[in-house]
Amino acid sequence: MGLNFKILVFGTQWNNKAEKIGDELRYMLKGYLQPGKEIAFYESMSEALPEFYARFQGTDVIFLLADPSIYAQTKKMLSDALRLRLQAEAAYVVSARKRLGDFDVNSEEMLAHCMVPEGKQSFCMDDGLYSGFAATAGKQNMILLPFEKERTVRMLGEQVFPYLNHFYDISLDIHASERYHANLLAQLLEEKESMIAVSGTKTSVFLRSIAEQDPVLASLLRFTPSAESIGNLQPVEYAVNLSIAASELEDCPYGAAITNAYYTGNDMSAPKKVFIAFTDEDDSAVREITSFPDETVELFLNRCALELIEFAIERITDAEEKTQEEDAPKAFVSRSTMTVLTSIAAVGAVLCVLVSFLVTNLMIKNREQDNSGMADVAITDVMQPTTLAPELPTETATTLAPELPTETATTLAAVTPTEEATTVSNELN
Repeated sequence: MGLNFKILVFGTQWNNKAEKIGDELRYMLKGYLQPGKEIAFYESMSEALPEFYARFQGTDVIFLLADPSIYAQTKKMLSDALRLRLQAEAAYVVSARKRLGDFDVNSEEMLAHCMVPEGKQSFCMDDGLYSGFAATAGKQNMILLPFEKERTVRMLGEQVFPYLNHFYDISLDIHASERYHANLLAQLLEEKESMIAVSGTKTSVFLRSIAEQDPVLASLLRFTPSAESIGNLQPVEYAVNLSIAASELEDCPYGAAITNAYYTGNDMSAPKKVFIAFTDEDDSAVREITSFPDETVELFLNRCALELIEFAIERITDAEEKTQEEDAPKAFVSRSTMTVLTSIAAVGAVLCVLVSFLVTNLMIKNREQDNSGMADVAITDVMQPTTLAPELPTETATTLAPELPTETATTLAAVTPTEEATTVSNELN
């Protein structure tokens, strides 16, 4: 089916981080984005005005990605112009208040996170923040989402793609983000003619499952027995030791580890934490990931495994860039930084053009048819392991596996290939 998608990103300046997200989106939507200016980053909202009408012509799906700093205003302007009645989604309110604490029903927080158009398809992550929606005009979809690395990608794969697959009877790959990062890490390792040794913890089976989506990456990861005991170590130190031990055991320049999940309270509803570590020939780094409210154990651990792949890519790439800068002549390493101030007035001007087109489309076609944590992830340097001690006392930091109820354990087993689970279990025993 020859559908045509376009992505408009505004309210944020173009930079390397934004471009990396753009590369991932291009991969996820390949086959539906036309080469060239299929993704537009606008540093200034007024800069987009001349191109808006041209971009909308002949487009089936328009992804409108707004920076969180202007997300509430954007949602309000669009819903008002499209004559969509916003209402609070009760489930989003509960989740958002778990994350942010109590807030007023008339606040900007309520608008940005919990208000969605009545009768329209809405999208939101487990934490209840930055809900988006789809507005339809015949066979055209305009989809509003926040522009934030993990949030945008996860909402696309887990919610938007299934919606579009059903709407258009197509087959967008819901695992495209996983394949993208697996492929990217495989390419880096091939270029360096290297491999990564991975500590064979119980949670490493989730990493193995993602890696097997790319045969090359699967061949470049060596899963080793996990012989390290946590003892009196803090989780940060333990994660580092696991990655170093794996690297030394397999004689690999890189080592990686993903710990079991730890409860931070006395019951299973408490947030859970996982620590991922990556070691190269120079140093080690650790990242702490916290579960979202109401996030299932399976989704949390899979997210942590994907985060470890991204972490490895970041560490290898950063090391290469650092080496190149150190080797380059000093005259060529200076970089300028451009600061762009985006005014709300300019945002409004662009939205007026956008809304004018969509309202016309909606009114004409509706007359014919009459229808319709990366969470905040903290990166903790290895040099500061004691900062986590107050949060995870040894006596309360119990591993997740022993405390999982029977039905949860069964769910996890079901998503793990039997032979993989057996292999890791034997190694640990």
